[in-house]
Amino acid sequence: MKSSISFASVLVFVILSTVLWPVPLSNAGGSTLLATTKTDTLADLALSPWPHFLHDLGRTSRSPYIGPDHPVLKWHYSHPTGLGAPVAIGPDGTVYASQDVEGKLYAIAPGGSLKWTFLIPHPTILFTPPALGPDGTIYIGDPSYSQGHLYALNPDGSQKWSHFTNGIRATPGFGADGTVYIASTSAVLYALDPVDGSEKWVYKGNRWAENYASPAIGNDSTIYIPSPHEWTLDAINPDGTNKWSRDTDVTGDHRYIPEDSPVIADDGTIYIRGASTPWGVGGWLHAFTPDGVLKWEYNLWTRYGSSPALGHDGTIYIVTWPTKLHALTPNGELKWTHEFTNSPQVEWAPIPVVDGNDTIYLPTPDGKLYAINPDGTEKWAYQVSTTGGVGQPIIDADGTLLVGGAGGLYAIGESNSPPDCSVAMPSVSKIWPPNHKFVPVEVAGVSDPDGNSISITINSIFQDEPVNGNGDGNTSPDGQGVGTATAQVQAERDGGGNGRVYHISFTADDGNGGSCSGEVLVGVPHDKKDTPIDDGPLYDSTVP
Repeated sequence: MKSSISFASVLVFVILSTVLWPVPLSNAGGSTLLATTKTDTLADLALSPWPHFLHDLGRTSRSPYIGPDHPVLKWHYSHPTGLGAPVAIGPDGTVYASQDVEGKLYAIAPGGSLKWTFLIPHPTILFTPPALGPDGTIYIGDPSYSQGHLYALNPDGSQKWSHFTNGIRATPGFGADGTVYIASTSAVLYALDPVDGSEKWVYKGNRWAENYASPAIGNDSTIYIPSPHEWTLDAINPDGTNKWSRDTDVTGDHRYIPEDSPVIADDGTIYIRGASTPWGVGGWLHAFTPDGVLKWEYNLWTRYGSSPALGHDGTIYIVTWPTKLHALTPNGELKWTHEFTNSPQVEWAPIPVVDGNDTIYLPTPDGKLYAINPDGTEKWAYQVSTTGGVGQPIIDADGTLLVGGAGGLYAIGESNSPPDCSVAMPSVSKIWPPNHKFVPVEVAGVSDPDGNSISITINSIFQDEPVNGNGDGNTSPDGQGVGTATAQVQAERDGGGNGRVYHISFTADDGNGGSCSGEVLVGVPHDKKDTPIDDGPLYDSTVP
């Protein structure tokens, strides 16, 4: 079921996305970190909100950050033949995405501008996902059978080292000491030194040919990887020795573990999907204890499915074809299913992504992205691409969903309502006495419907009397603070006039593209008991 990406073919694209692409609870103005879990903190992972394929070393596809409630396109990096799902985000927000037709890795800056590209030296079709190591090194694999290497890159895109592996279709895992674990298509799991790429050890499976799985790393540093054609899940010690291997053909019907990555729950339970041999029709989700004992199996009734994802409450989410999302308890009991009845009926089984509120995100072959509530009801559907399918989203620290697919890279964030300036008022509305001193005036009363923090900028200060008129103390200018958050106005007025009125205009900005403008009035009466009469904003208070 593996293929190179072709954005001219939805079917091929979707098959690829299946394999590779995967607090106060408030979303106002960005995302809030809900909580960390054991699998979220297995390694520092360069302080990245999404360092590699399936988010963490436990491969849970679970983020602590909260995605948008009302999705809107924030920005789009356009590419004529599309980009693979951006399965890695750097500490500085750089998004790393592969491009299959060109065989390149793209580094895209926040906001959607190109930083650099890295061309795989050997002719190839690149559809391996990039990954960030604990020290910020970027890893990308070459799937070529004869020239395949794992490349280690510096953050500026320059090559650090490479190691020949005879083909890679997966992403690395990392040990507590930074050791790089990568499975190759030549039936070998490599343990590499992160400094120079030298081999620490190799572990050879009996029949690991065509292994596309990314290793999962347990809290005790055990490495889990399937051996597809031996129907086993292998547990490997950090020194490269076998800890245990467990056969999933427990009922004798020749079930085998495909190239899915194992997923590790907080209690150490290992989940992995098993499917019938090509002549069979069934599929199963297996749950093993950390010492290799089978806990339970769940019949998926199809051999086409995704790796599972985990909710923060332990709920297991897994997709089967055609277009059905299953939610299971940690004991393997069905909670609910959600069918995507309007999705094209192709072999589509993307890996779910779960945010800090346990909202589940899934792409469909028609270019849509769905958000499903924890109870299985639809939250929203958003048309990301109109030219083809999109892959598994990832979640940035501000809650932005980054989605690669037909047409390029898309950043989907929270829709934003502008601040409300309609009831703005000055912090000081009447100044007395007229002692010719500057009085600070701030703008109050501006609100934001999304709860975003608001910044105020003073745009101008005008007044209805001449700046240096008769009987006002012969001082000028009478206003200052333009460009800041606070206006300063002189406590003075024309001794023969009807009082002075300052017109202070401002802009309120919510930091998310929303703004409003307004004006507040501040008066200096002729006498303390009087109300100043406004004759209009005739004179610029900031001009001497």
